[in-house]
Amino acid sequence: MFFNFISFISIYIFFFTIILSAGKIANNYILQFKNLSLGEHGILGFIIFYFLSLCIHFFFAINDLIIFSVFLILIIFFVRNFRNILKINKISNLKLFITFLIFLIISITNNHHDDLYIFQLPIINYMQNYKIVFGLINLNDFIGQGHSFYEIMSLFKIPIYENRAYFLLPIIFLHFFVIFLFESLEIEKNKFVKYFIYFVIALLIIRFNRSKEYGTDLPILCLLFYIQINFFRFLNSKNIEYFFKSILASLFCIILKLYGVLSIFYVFAFLPLLKKDVFRIFEKKKYIFFILSIFFLTITKNIIVSGCMFYPISEICLDKKYANWSIGREIAEKRNEFYSAQVFGWRSYTKNINQGKFISAKGYLETNAVEKIKGLMTDKDLEKIITGIVIVFLFILISVSSKNKIKIDKIKRYPNLIILLCFFIPFMIWSIKFPQSRYGYFSYVSCLFFYISYRYFNLGEINKKSVKIFFSILLIFLSTKNILRIHSEIQNNNNNINQYPIKKFKSDDYIVKLIDNIKFNIPKNSFMECSNIPMLCLANQKMIKKAKVYNGYYFLENNSSELRRHISSSAYYDMIETNN
Repeated sequence: MFFNFISFISIYIFFFTIILSAGKIANNYILQFKNLSLGEHGILGFIIFYFLSLCIHFFFAINDLIIFSVFLILIIFFVRNFRNILKINKISNLKLFITFLIFLIISITNNHHDDLYIFQLPIINYMQNYKIVFGLINLNDFIGQGHSFYEIMSLFKIPIYENRAYFLLPIIFLHFFVIFLFESLEIEKNKFVKYFIYFVIALLIIRFNRSKEYGTDLPILCLLFYIQINFFRFLNSKNIEYFFKSILASLFCIILKLYGVLSIFYVFAFLPLLKKDVFRIFEKKKYIFFILSIFFLTITKNIIVSGCMFYPISEICLDKKYANWSIGREIAEKRNEFYSAQVFGWRSYTKNINQGKFISAKGYLETNAVEKIKGLMTDKDLEKIITGIVIVFLFILISVSSKNKIKIDKIKRYPNLIILLCFFIPFMIWSIKFPQSRYGYFSYVSCLFFYISYRYFNLGEINKKSVKIFFSILLIFLSTKNILRIHSEIQNNNNNINQYPIKKFKSDDYIVKLIDNIKFNIPKNSFMECSNIPMLCLANQKMIKKAKVYNGYYFLENNSSELRRHISSSAYYDMIETNN
């Protein structure tokens, strides 16, 4: 276990270092933002790793030689530019060390994410063993849905542990974001911006204190907050770089998950204040080329993998007559139906209201609004939604009741109404289309109500001593909770103590089947999980109708009826078999 812990710490520092190096290289030679903080360089590093995985995978599997070559280049750059990289840090070394210590404690766990064996690990294995596959989604539609963060993970394979440190990446993303928050507090003079950052830090500690919860939704939440903070800082400084950085962050939001498109409205909020200055973006040719390259290459990748620009939106899927590898509009619509029902409390309704009896996604969506509200009200997620709104209003109440009122910069009526509309629309769409906290809720509600309080209430200065005491208590809570968790995990893993905190993946049995002389591996014990089974792993042999290899590229054509049956089976599995 001691060797595992030392290795764990070394891996964390190594990943942190190469991601930071990637961000620094990109900013030096492509984007050329001025005064980019250490935390922002780290966030940019993730975007660069995605861009690398995207470009490479069109032509090659992301094998060991490619991975280690990337590592070597980034480490050499870091060593040669060590002093310059240190200079971009805008907080004290002590604060930087404390954040490292806290995030190391948070990251120590051997509890994998719930989706690891369903699509996280299969995607990583696919990326590392095959170049892009036409119709990959036909193997199992869970792995063809544009999970871009897991594509990034394919570049982080290391000797001995291989892909087993995958879970560190969302934690490191959050780490860079928190460093950015502290750096912003250090240099920001606007009290309102500081109060919003205080709220974000408090929310992250209270709501996201277990690393097992860190899926791809958390990086999107961080990016949404990042754009909002950029906007609030822009209100005071009018520095157009905040706009440019927000466009890039918004694009990455959309790439990570489709609901990230709501981030566009926060970018639109800049426009009534920028006016003609918005056209200055065309002066940044490298920046525009980079943005457009990522966008169009992502669309191309999605079409190759699934036949859709963004699966499962059926309207933007290619018909199978024109692209035989496409999953097809009918299947996309069926999966979209599944997700639409899921976000309206289908799972909790089945368990708590329908006495555990199965109801189809279509059947649930066709029930009246009252039944859907029942589903949502009995969902455990309601507690998170209430927690979010309570924290927001507590912060606003404290600010309003404080003395020494803050001076507010005036904004003309028309721009102010446009900004309010841009902040209200994401919250409204969330409420109507996907009212679950994981889909960015905390950012939508906090940005809207903080801005309203800033514009229409007299906010006062919060006592600095009270702030220090409050956050000291939160840090003690965060550290204590995670130390107790670690102790409990060690106690419960006495039989596998040598695998803590980086445990081995489980092994599943599988059978090998040939379809058109191409080998497919099919799990013996599951239709949902390919886990660590070598690719190409297929949920069901009958799902592939035809397969061929052309110029080294695999083309997979589906059997529509079997894919429909697979989606129906996954619905029953999710609603009944695992809905305890």
